[in-house]
Amino acid sequence: MSRVAQLPEDQERVRAFDQALKRNRSAVVDLVHQHRADWAGRKVTMLERVGFPLRPFFLRSKQVGFIASALHDAFGKLFARLAAHAGDRRWLQRNIPLAPGVWDVLDVKGGLSADSLRKILRPDGFLYPDKYLLTEINFGNGIIVSNTYTEGVFDFFARSPAFRALGWDVDAGIQRPFLGYVQMIRSLVRPSTGRPRVALLAHSYEWDTILGYPRRVVQQINYARKRLKADGIDTFLVHETDITVDARGKARIRGERRPVDLVLMITIGTSFMDEPHRLKSDLLPLRGAKVGDVRLAKPLVSLAFDKGTLPFFRAMKGLPLRDGKDFRVEIAETMFPSAKHTATLLNQQNDWVLKKAFDGKDTHVGVSTAGRLWKRVLDDASHTKQYVAQRYASMPRARMPVLIDDKHLEWLDVRVELSPFIFEGRFGGALARYAPDAEGLVLSPPPEGMGLTTAFTC
Repeated sequence: MSRVAQLPEDQERVRAFDQALKRNRSAVVDLVHQHRADWAGRKVTMLERVGFPLRPFFLRSKQVGFIASALHDAFGKLFARLAAHAGDRRWLQRNIPLAPGVWDVLDVKGGLSADSLRKILRPDGFLYPDKYLLTEINFGNGIIVSNTYTEGVFDFFARSPAFRALGWDVDAGIQRPFLGYVQMIRSLVRPSTGRPRVALLAHSYEWDTILGYPRRVVQQINYARKRLKADGIDTFLVHETDITVDARGKARIRGERRPVDLVLMITIGTSFMDEPHRLKSDLLPLRGAKVGDVRLAKPLVSLAFDKGTLPFFRAMKGLPLRDGKDFRVEIAETMFPSAKHTATLLNQQNDWVLKKAFDGKDTHVGVSTAGRLWKRVLDDASHTKQYVAQRYASMPRARMPVLIDDKHLEWLDVRVELSPFIFEGRFGGALARYAPDAEGLVLSPPPEGMGLTTAFTC
């Protein structure tokens, strides 16, 4: 098990900000309550108590900029490698083992050539002093939710007494992913004489799951739609059977007179793998890079980019990528465990994590998983391609100000996961999840006391 490293923040700014918080304790607490009330009025629920962020993480702009460009380039090489084998479904299945039949129904060549494929990335990983360790791709993730939440976080920092006391420019230091998201949508919509019309596609099975999540998830989707409308973009929440292509090749929503200008996936889309045959029948328009004459962002070939892609991705030449001698971007050691690995993974349980490869969330961290459960999941994993084993890495540690009982300001050690938003190779802000200091944390689904903040780059 690795030694716990500190999150590489600008410590001078951290110290100055902490002092400003202490000098303005009562004003900060008052603002937290006011901010929650304000956003409740917008029908958005912010996290409470320890989970409410009182400061961003102060990160180096050069470092996060390199992470963004390096990952963008690495994904480009991955797509090119797969595109070279687009017609060889056996090769694809051998290297990236999706559920049976999925590679056969996807328009692989068309999807991999789509200009929407690398417009936005939002990976998960750990930022250490010497590297960014990519742990999950999250390529098809429902990005609309996470970047909308950062708008609420930004609004708090823009009004923070600590930032005002220091005179630091919040607009310049904190990049807002939602603004990049809007810009991305505008770059993808079909040229139109009127307001763009965007179909927000959520597979009906996944929408049912979303409705079972905490209410803030649906609230954030609704808030995003309001914001897009205010920015001149009309949206329609649709399911897979709502999208049709007429005789003239126009993408339409059933019952709507005007065609749409973009179809945008807002869920992961793994439910399309449950019934792959439908992508050759009633869902045929959704199998490639376009729906009729408009773009599908992201194409369903993105189903092939998940935790189960990491073994192949990591083995490619050119990784890790280095920024000089002192910093690099690398992929966590990940493999599909087979029977020959069972003894090692049992004996070295604390050094490994078992994760679902492509479909669903089911993560078991060896250091915090009971032995019998670990053995049972490992047995399933070693006889299927449904799980990957990933080398365990301790999340970096930081010290964060938090509110105890919604009124007492204290500082706690936390562990941090950093998810940068990458727009066409450029850093466009970040979502950072943190939780009270412990080994073996799983941040999705969120544990008790998890917080969400963003990054101030300098």
